[in-house]
Amino acid sequence: MLSFGSVQDARESFWSARLSTGKVVTERQLTQDWKSGGYRRIDWQNDINATGDLKRIKELHLISQGYYVPSYACTWKDVVQGGDPDPGITYTATFSAEEADKKVSELRADKKKAAVTSTLSVEYIAFKQHEMIKIDDDYTAFQFKHRTKEFFNSSFTTLEAQCIGRITNKATGDCDCYIWDRFLGMIHYHSNVFNFGTWRKGLIPLKDLGHDVLGIRI
Repeated sequence: MLSFGSVQDARESFWSARLSTGKVVTERQLTQDWKSGGYRRIDWQNDINATGDLKRIKELHLISQGYYVPSYACTWKDVVQGGDPDPGITYTATFSAEEADKKVSELRADKKKAAVTSTLSVEYIAFKQHEMIKIDDDYTAFQFKHRTKEFFNSSFTTLEAQCIGRITNKATGDCDCYIWDRFLGMIHYHSNVFNFGTWRKGLIPLKDLGHDVLGIRI
């Protein structure tokens, strides 16, 4: 097998599939790209869906190496006589992403506090996680990634999450999934391929998934 090298950020999650033939296919493998004459990463649409291997998937795996923990460092000064901030003492406290909005609002509403600022910092936590879904019915396995574009650089995207899933009810589109989220790590999630929801505040629901691209048939 060819070296994976810098094709993918080692901190990102990746999928792996075991086929009925016993073969294991993963996006960390490289395959020859006949169009460019070089090599490219294994792709779900080109190398699983288009080749018919989607029908042969018996196990679908999602592996991650870690996740990111955001926090906010807040600073402020006490108001002294005359209503001016104390020039000599600055207080600092760190809050989780869930607490930050409330805490900063409380500080800014307190007339005894001044010069309140909040700075985001993100720490990467190395923590390997591995989940697997067994696939019993043909064409019910799926995988996708959810990316967001940087506001000032439309060509740069951030991987927010990666999902593997299995349709559990072909009539309704209900599905059982594992999602690696860059801030939450690995989570178990139930949704619907016709109206896929959101698992984290701030992410827009994905709604109807692209069945042709994913390869699912219901």
